[in-house]
Amino acid sequence: MPEWNFDLMIPTARKLAEHADAIPGLPFWPTLPTGYDDTSRAFQRAWVTHSRTPAKFRAACEAVKAVCDRKGLKRVVVAPVNEWQEGGYAEPNEEFGFAMYDTIRDVFCTKPAEGWPPNLTPKDLGRPLKEYPPMFFSPVQRWDFDQGTEGWYRQPFGCPAVTWKDGAVHFVTTRDNLFNMRQRLVPFSAKKYRTFKVRMRIVPNKVQGLGRFAATGIKMRLKWGTVDEPVIGNYHAVDFENRVASAPVVPDGQWHEYEADLSKVYDWSGDVNELWFEAVNAAAANVDIDWMRFE
Repeated sequence: MPEWNFDLMIPTARKLAEHADAIPGLPFWPTLPTGYDDTSRAFQRAWVTHSRTPAKFRAACEAVKAVCDRKGLKRVVVAPVNEWQEGGYAEPNEEFGFAMYDTIRDVFCTKPAEGWPPNLTPKDLGRPLKEYPPMFFSPVQRWDFDQGTEGWYRQPFGCPAVTWKDGAVHFVTTRDNLFNMRQRLVPFSAKKYRTFKVRMRIVPNKVQGLGRFAATGIKMRLKWGTVDEPVIGNYHAVDFENRVASAPVVPDGQWHEYEADLSKVYDWSGDVNELWFEAVNAAAANVDIDWMRFE
């Protein structure tokens, strides 16, 4: 997991600002770095900025402001302001409150005679915060997709979105060899089932084709976590090799039924409470899934 101290972003922000007008005719706006941490989607492969504080962010803002004043630059970009999944944000939050916003205001704006307006939250105005809906835990072990995605959701990096239309789930794979979607479950005993079956249609991308795995095997994969051995383990690490079953698939644009033999996987055991699914180890493929089920 590559890591770096936010201290390094202060001189970097200044250096990038110095290059704002380096290429005539190509506009470039200096950026204010707010950090980076994509652990929530990249797991042990994440890039992480640590030791970020409002005081260090202020130092970066002041460094950029000094360059802007000298060059007559009137615009900067907060990069980013609310990329929560990538750990870069300045919007008010539980970690720093309004401190990041206040820093931008104090460094780049002139304080009015009457003082700054108060920082208000929805609670201050008598408005409830909009919370994320609670995580859905599927109580079933078969999905017909007659009414929607039935609790399946995208795996970051694996596909842009999981959608539903005409009784089938649809997505486009983004990269090869990455899981596409996930499902949380009410725990059930692995002993109840011996196979996992899927009916789906895979259309390979006309430009990219089947990619690097065409010669070694095109397949689908199912990964599971259990109450005792979750998919995401210590230090946000994911074991991509164990607790995985696979089966060959035929990406020819036609509907096929596929079956992964769970009985031959030594660690198909315990109380299963999470599933990750990869339809095909090829990038940019269109996938439609009619149904999925354990038997």
